[in-house]
Amino acid sequence: MDQTKVSEAYLLGIKEGRDNLRWLKSQGEEVDYDRMIELLENIKAVLRMGFPDEMADFLRGERDFWKNQIKKASHS
Repeated sequence: MDQTKVSEAYLLGIKEGRDNLRWLKSQGEEVDYDRMIELLENIKAVLRMGFPDEMADFLRGERDFWKNQIKKASHS
C-alpha cells in the first residue's frame, strides 16, 4: 500500500479549483470540456514558472482537480 502523504497545500489547491468552478458557474459561465482544458493549461503554464514547494503543491492540487473534472466530463 502506498504511504505517500498529501500536503495541506495540495488539498488547498483542490479546494481552490472547486471554489473556482462554483464561482464560474455562479457567474453564469458555462464550464464545458473546452473551458476546463483552458483552465488546466493555464495552471500547467503557471507551474512551469517554478515555485517553492508549498506553492507548487497548491498548484498541483488545482491542476489535478481540473484533470479529474475533465476525466469526468469525457465519460458523461
